[in-house]
Amino acid sequence: MKAPQEPDRPVIRSWGLISRDYLPVCPMATGLIEIGYMSPIKLLNNAQTAELIGVRPNTLEIWRIQGKGPAYRKVGRLVRYVEAEVLSWLDGQMRENTSQTFPHRSAI
Repeated sequence: MKAPQEPDRPVIRSWGLISRDYLPVCPMATGLIEIGYMSPIKLLNNAQTAELIGVRPNTLEIWRIQGKGPAYRKVGRLVRYVEAEVLSWLDGQMRENTSQTFPHRSAI
């Protein structure tokens, strides 16, 4: 027995989004990728992520080399950050005093 389809949601195909009219939609053009019936995932580029967390884009590049900062994805040659993961990482940076330390990303 097949699960009922939600009427206003995109239908997933093997390579990406297909609209309700079955026209291919480029996920990179919209900045959104839909996975099943989960919430849309908003992808941010380096400059957008830097602006969101209040650092220079160069800082994110250095952090990637050092293994610091929010997790990122490589889409071909492009670096992309998932907005929800960046916000979650930012929440994890909260400290109540200067003596608190936090684990390195690779240790998590």
